[in-house]
Amino acid sequence: EYDLGVNYIFTKLMLNLTYYYNGIGADSRSKYTFLSTDDYYFQALDYLYGSILFIYDEFLNLGFDGFVNLIDGSGIYLPQMVYTINNGLNLAVSAYFVTGKDGDDFSISRYGKYGFNLRLEAKF
Repeated sequence: EYDLGVNYIFTKLMLNLTYYYNGIGADSRSKYTFLSTDDYYFQALDYLYGSILFIYDEFLNLGFDGFVNLIDGSGIYLPQMVYTINNGLNLAVSAYFVTGKDGDDFSISRYGKYGFNLRLEAKF
């Protein structure tokens, strides 16, 4: 397995694009074996990950991540907002939505159509 990526940083914008090759993955959707591998989440050979992070100021970051299976076209997408309340204390609000059909790697039947997450993170 390997990955190959590029990232570019502007003053307040960070872009990332990464290709991931899973050597034990299947080359077609019909060959997925969801319960027979240690790597339950990555069934295919080829994936693409991308992210955009906008740094509004020292307190607020807005981001969008996407992870796509290049074999079946399914994907999971994650917008998020992170607000720094105080030094070492962050509040993150994120969501995800899934685009795959039954039998796809990222299928709605496995992960649900969407979800939300609220996280309070303290660093000591």
